[in-house]
Amino acid sequence: MVNLNKLKLVVLKCPYTTWHDPVTQYFFNKTIELKIDGYQRKHFYGVLPFDQTDFVADHLLICTDDKYDVKNLIPISGVKSLPHDICNPFKIDFTVSAFFKKSNQLKHLASVEESVAECLKANRRISYYSSWTQSPQIRKDPETVARMKEIFAAMTVFHHCEENITDLLGLGLPKFNTDQFFMNWGFERSTVNGAPVENVPLSFLDGIDCVLMHLRGYSDYAKSMTEKYMSLWSDRLVVGKSLADIMAATEKKAA
Repeated sequence: MVNLNKLKLVVLKCPYTTWHDPVTQYFFNKTIELKIDGYQRKHFYGVLPFDQTDFVADHLLICTDDKYDVKNLIPISGVKSLPHDICNPFKIDFTVSAFFKKSNQLKHLASVEESVAECLKANRRISYYSSWTQSPQIRKDPETVARMKEIFAAMTVFHHCEENITDLLGLGLPKFNTDQFFMNWGFERSTVNGAPVENVPLSFLDGIDCVLMHLRGYSDYAKSMTEKYMSLWSDRLVVGKSLADIMAATEKKAA
């Protein structure tokens, strides 16, 4: 059983920007390890819950902190946030768009493009929020699982507000009730031309149905979790730098 009084929140920012830092490398490797263990437990051998975007996205991690030493922090739950505006500098596809292009799901692709256009027009930042997983070791304890969900709600609000990201896109899986989980935070089923889009199978998860979802504002529940876990967030460890930080520093040096 995880000691809930000995947890540490870690934000691993855009690993590409500080890749040669041993601490960045440590948390990146542990994040990939967590994803492999977590996804294989729920899906199948051969599932690949990571890609090139993991090098440039932000990773929000809940870690065990039994020894209060960075090198002993072990991620037990994590999620990835890929801002749309980081894709162009790295010449990569916005992951959720790539999913629907590859599977020729044109209605869902149109919905994503509609959401992105809406944000660009209103000068809002939008991010794809994905790959949420937990270590198999904590799934056996209902109290720990419930606490992880509360902490993630708080962490999601804190991080994205700090990064001035107002909108999130996500894929909920009805098979595992993650669509209901995200709806508790304020996510809603996405639409295209005002009509809700239907569930669609995900080829990379062997055809499991998903719900395309869009969050434009946080629920009262999510906001209440920020009050409950303010001290945990205040004590977080931030590893690495965002692309915006690196570009700002480069421009200042050049001037």
